[in-house]
Amino acid sequence: MKEVIPAEMRERDQWVLWKYVKKKDDKPAKVPFQPSGSPASTTDAKTWSTYSDCLACVERFEGLGFVFANDDGLIGIDLDACRDKNTGKVEAWATEILGRCETYCEVSPSQTGIKLFGLSSKGWPSTIRKHKSFIDADAIDGKRPAIEVYEDGRFFCVTGQAIKSPAMGCVDDALEWIANTHGMIREQYQHQTITSSFVPTNAASRASKYVATMPPAISGSNGHDAAFNVALVLTRGFSLSKDEARAIFT
Repeated sequence: MKEVIPAEMRERDQWVLWKYVKKKDDKPAKVPFQPSGSPASTTDAKTWSTYSDCLACVERFEGLGFVFANDDGLIGIDLDACRDKNTGKVEAWATEILGRCETYCEVSPSQTGIKLFGLSSKGWPSTIRKHKSFIDADAIDGKRPAIEVYEDGRFFCVTGQAIKSPAMGCVDDALEWIANTHGMIREQYQHQTITSSFVPTNAASRASKYVATMPPAISGSNGHDAAFNVALVLTRGFSLSKDEARAIFT
């Protein structure tokens, strides 16, 4: 699994484990845990762990989970009920989204959904955009097709069953298209464009925060590879110029 999951995710201490836990209505919910077995919170970084610590005890749980944190420059897109778990066929509406998102994505634990992990310099302004939108398509395994987008306060289950791109890429253009095409703009903003109503956080500022979370690149300990990967993220993921990337990286 390690070779598949992008380094931008593996190198962050934003990992949890998860189990199915029955709710009051007897429906199972995916609940996050720490390696110790204590509950984890998607809003409390003290309950998150390293990738290696979680991987070491994953057999005691249902699987791994990655938590999206405020200003980490990462964003998650969840496509529910879009894939036939027997044939692997993906519904047309989801295929179009995958074609617009040049980033890492994988099959969900149910095998009927797809989760995408991308870089974003603009984020998902929840005051303007809805987090969830249902798709007008046939249900799969009794579940209604839907799109969900989160940039913090949530965790995504991670299976490592990659179906596209081992690398993470910027999905800002795709996110704007998704918001407009799939009715994810809140009612009071429906007659305005995303660009006119949303003032994005400066890309260079978000990129600086991203670099600050990365471990130091130490010569002799794959430091050159780490530095190269960060440089690619700054120029390709955050669409910075070489001069802007150099100013942040040095």
